[in-house]
Amino acid sequence: MKSKVINLVEIKKITDKDVAQKICIAHNIDLKPEYYVIATIEGGEVLHCAVFEYSGKTGKIHAISGFEGDVLMLDGLCRAILNIMDINGVKDIYLPLKYARLAQKVGFKAQNDCFYLRLDGFFKCGCHHN
Repeated sequence: MKSKVINLVEIKKITDKDVAQKICIAHNIDLKPEYYVIATIEGGEVLHCAVFEYSGKTGKIHAISGFEGDVLMLDGLCRAILNIMDINGVKDIYLPLKYARLAQKVGFKAQNDCFYLRLDGFFKCGCHHN
């Protein structure tokens, strides 16, 4: 019987301000104290990352990248961030227009100059939006 190899991706909160700053610079974002920066780093190289914030009932994903652009893997990372926000009472989520493929996959809708998702009930149905 052959054993199946499962590669786990562990993305952690970045607490080193220099590393967080480098990730933000790479995504043309000015690092702010209220931002959460998460990443997988291997050998000093950022493999996967996201920069997001939330306060009260509103959250925004500023950047999300990695997995060689694989939208299915980015979908998983995005949903993990949405879950964090949901647990913390966030209801309205915004995502920049440059993430159109991901927005469509997750269920965001275009709204003016960004994508928008109402988080109420998003995790209630296991079949929601794929």
